[in-house]
Amino acid sequence: MEGPLGLAGHALTLVTTYHLSTVNDSTHLKVEVHGAGEFKEEWPEVIENVWKHFIIERFKPYWEEKYSESSTR
Repeated sequence: MEGPLGLAGHALTLVTTYHLSTVNDSTHLKVEVHGAGEFKEEWPEVIENVWKHFIIERFKPYWEEKYSESSTR
């Protein structure tokens, strides 16, 4: 993914790469973010919290619920 990703209005480009790997019977997801342009000191924490929100708080419960539903049918 490429773009300001939530930091629109600033001269910033972020490139996000997802790395997936198998760990035992699970999948490990590593999110790597690189930025160029206008940058504020607090943004690394802001960006990390945004990804935690979307991946851990939103996507993970959605996926686990969907997977458990399909496995019980």
